[in-house]
Amino acid sequence: MKTILYSLLLLAIVFSCSKKEAELATTEAVQETTVRNTPKPDVVYYYQGKAYPLYYAEGSTTEVVQDENALALEALSGTSSFVTFLLPDKPAGHYYLFDSEFDGYDYMEKNDGDPLLGRRFKVSLRIDELRTRLLDTYGTNLDYNNSSIYADALEGVEAIYEELQINKDLPRDLEQFIGIKGGQLSHQRNPVLTVYEHDNYSGSELIVETAPNTVTWNYGDWNCFTMAANPDLSLEFQTNGNNWNDCISSKCSNYIIGADAMAVGFYKDKNYAVYDCGFAVQIIKKSNINAAPGLCFSMLNNLWVRGHFCGHMNDQISSIRIKAIWDGCYSDDRVFNDMYNE
Repeated sequence: MKTILYSLLLLAIVFSCSKKEAELATTEAVQETTVRNTPKPDVVYYYQGKAYPLYYAEGSTTEVVQDENALALEALSGTSSFVTFLLPDKPAGHYYLFDSEFDGYDYMEKNDGDPLLGRRFKVSLRIDELRTRLLDTYGTNLDYNNSSIYADALEGVEAIYEELQINKDLPRDLEQFIGIKGGQLSHQRNPVLTVYEHDNYSGSELIVETAPNTVTWNYGDWNCFTMAANPDLSLEFQTNGNNWNDCISSKCSNYIIGADAMAVGFYKDKNYAVYDCGFAVQIIKKSNINAAPGLCFSMLNNLWVRGHFCGHMNDQISSIRIKAIWDGCYSDDRVFNDMYNE
């Protein structure tokens, strides 16, 4: 009798264990099927740490399904002046939205695996902003022998040093640090940035860094930054007499030899004004030059420039800036107090 009871008990235990294993296997299979059957988003936007996956409408490669993520982005675009960043270390179709260009470089410093590069972009941007403010206040001829200009410039440089914790003496030559006009962005034979009238790299073309109204600035310690900027494309003309404002449909870049990274900014408005989603920055790094979408693309087909919720920038670009962060610039992280580890 004891043998029969023991056998029945053992059978019950085995059945119970088998049932639990079967239930667990079924649960795992359902979870795996759910993950497998979840469609991969066609594009993902990121804003303030949150991901917004979007899906194309059936049969379309531009129109997105108006789900809760799309509607949320639409609502955000009505309240924020986004800057769209295209970061080369991220997967294709992943675009990052920030409230300012500085925020984008701050994200690079803290999340992109190269903190020093992000910090250098931040220094460069703050110098650009200081130069612009001085030019707006005192005109195009900045005479640093003028006591008012010198005092204003020095105050601005001191603020940059304090904010970004630059651990070195203030520059002796303020003009050189803030910017000397002239020079070339690159001495290589291939142009750094060429824009085209049509979306298939045809029609009229403009080499941005050598255009008549593009201004080149060398600045920072050891001239470690160079920028070529064209503030108003309506002043650049095609051979047919039409100007280039709102006429760019595709672009091709060539990497600047000797640079650690490039930043190419496209603006919907002249003088680099930022309204709505009308500003985008493409970061190109020496370590992954050919990262998606690459150096050449169509403004119509690559909606990252303004985002699906803001449309594309085909025939809508009015000003452009190209920036180089030169190899070796601030390469010792002891330059920055908060980045130095004992």
